[in-house]
Amino acid sequence: MILIDGKKAAAELREDLKKEVAELKNKFNKVPGLTVILIGDMAPSQIYVRNKEKSAIEVGLKSEVIRYPDSVEEKVVLEKIKELNQDDSVWYIENWSLSLDISIILQTIWNVFKGDENAY
Repeated sequence: MILIDGKKAAAELREDLKKEVAELKNKFNKVPGLTVILIGDMAPSQIYVRNKEKSAIEVGLKSEVIRYPDSVEEKVVLEKIKELNQDDSVWYIENWSLSLDISIILQTIWNVFKGDENAY
């Protein structure tokens, strides 16, 4: 039986990612970015997002968390997604919400990515 040291493997992966991010920065003079849209104040979601932000920063990624209350209107979130998709420094958008229709949000991200002016 082979035992894997998860902490060691994770540390090695983080070091590899640090190198890749540094190479991207040197080659293209850009730092990849992660933006998380967090809707609501559920503790497990906040912990998950905080850990994701910490990990992103640790490997040298630009990290941003945009927080909205549960009461945010879907249109506000879709407008923010459209805005973020126009930002070259944002390479990945993740949405954490239990109150909005995720299929609409994902479709909007895809449509904006494809350049659809009528994304929603």
